[in-house]
Amino acid sequence: MIRAPLLLRPLRALGLAGALGLLVGAGPAHAGARDDLEALLGATPAWSQGAAGPPPDGRWWAGLGDPTLTAAIDRALSENNDLLASFARVDQARARQRTALSAVLPQLSFDAQATAAPRESLGFQFGLNQQSNAAAQAAQELVVDTDGDGVPDAPDPAAVAAAEAAAKEAEEEASTLFWNGSAKFNATWNLDLWGRNLQSFQASRMDEAAARGDRDAAAIALVTAVAAAWSDLVTAEARRALLARQVEINRQMLELVQLRFTSAQSSGLDVLQQQQQLASAEALVPAVEQGVERAIVRMATLLGQDPVALRSSLRPAAALPALPAQPALGAPKDLLRNRPDLAAALAQAEAAEHRAKGATRALLPTVGLNANAGWQGNDISEEWQSQQVWGFGGSVSVPLFTGLRTLGGLQDAKAGQVAASFTLRQRALAAVAEVEDALLAEQQAAAELAALRRLTEAARLAFEDSRDRYGRGLVNYTTVLQALTVYQSAELQALNAHRNLIGARINLHDALGGAWPQALRAAPEDLR
Repeated sequence: MIRAPLLLRPLRALGLAGALGLLVGAGPAHAGARDDLEALLGATPAWSQGAAGPPPDGRWWAGLGDPTLTAAIDRALSENNDLLASFARVDQARARQRTALSAVLPQLSFDAQATAAPRESLGFQFGLNQQSNAAAQAAQELVVDTDGDGVPDAPDPAAVAAAEAAAKEAEEEASTLFWNGSAKFNATWNLDLWGRNLQSFQASRMDEAAARGDRDAAAIALVTAVAAAWSDLVTAEARRALLARQVEINRQMLELVQLRFTSAQSSGLDVLQQQQQLASAEALVPAVEQGVERAIVRMATLLGQDPVALRSSLRPAAALPALPAQPALGAPKDLLRNRPDLAAALAQAEAAEHRAKGATRALLPTVGLNANAGWQGNDISEEWQSQQVWGFGGSVSVPLFTGLRTLGGLQDAKAGQVAASFTLRQRALAAVAEVEDALLAEQQAAAELAALRRLTEAARLAFEDSRDRYGRGLVNYTTVLQALTVYQSAELQALNAHRNLIGARINLHDALGGAWPQALRAAPEDLR
């Protein structure tokens, strides 16, 4: 059985009509990556909870009302090294786009060249005759008829030698090199009849769009990281203040127990248990102190600043702010506009589509035009001579067999297109899941915080009442110790729940994205 050549098998698999249509850019009807993404996101009309108004696209962190956070984010957006690197990658992608455009445009150059070579290289015989004629001419001038008998006299050997030496000296004084050169304007133009190079240029445009999306996504991730570090710092400071107050309460309680012990109204076990309670509270202080330092180091790294300098200038709030009302969420389809990482994945998928089209059109012939005009000259005759020259022409190259390079490139581009399509779909699904997870996390954190605040208030009242009763001898110390333990534990849990609630809101804004990074048109010139 006769097998079709390897290069023709993809065309046979597509069918002749489909293959020809694909080669010239029509191809079978196929929804692009953007249509697929819009259909995928549009399949979910609304979020599981929350308002459906327009989603926020501004500087959401201003709603937290902390000027320290606002100043920190502003500094990070102008000085963070990773973000500045993303600006440079956008410039790099833009430069590559210009490089890709050059394959579509005609090329013009001015080329000049000059070469020198020994005159003897013009031809051995020519060089030999030249030297012999010079010597013969010098010798002939010495042969004269001095006695009038019609017979030339024999030349004087000394005179002949002197003449030859003079001729040789004259030749050495003359140039021993000859030159030739040219100067031309050369123009070439590879006619992109099938749009192969145009597809590469379009792919480079999508690469630049993907780089911008990555830059904007890096800005959103940076703000999220700064806000998380800020909330950790404020929480650590609030926890330190809370522990200091709890340690003081335990000291006061220890004084009360010792006072009752000295008056024989309580046992030594009560004193030991209260000392244990005090030591337990004091043992938490070093970890809280380290938490403050770690948060400062994280902030300094994100802001591109020295931690020591930041520690002296940073003035965090004493407590976490009250959470503002939840913003409108819009619809899942709004993620395409507000999630730059999703826009970057879409641009990468579209770039892969263009590369697949360009790789397919590599099977078609290439046509080129060329022209030149200029001057060329030489000094072979010891006098520079030049003339004007020009020419034009064309070329056609039909790929017959490229060692499977073209087929491999086509299969590579097609596989890349499929991979980018799956990556885009997964990225879209993950973006939807991130919003839903943030909503559930905020709902859970809000419920936990409300319950823990009620528990804290009830535990505070129970502790204060039991302490008063203990002072009057109405209850034993165990009752007071249990109430104190529950109260102080509830305070710490409520503080952690408040931090989780703030973190869930930060993650919600991160998942929703926003259009505000588009205002970051360029990095500061002095930081590039």
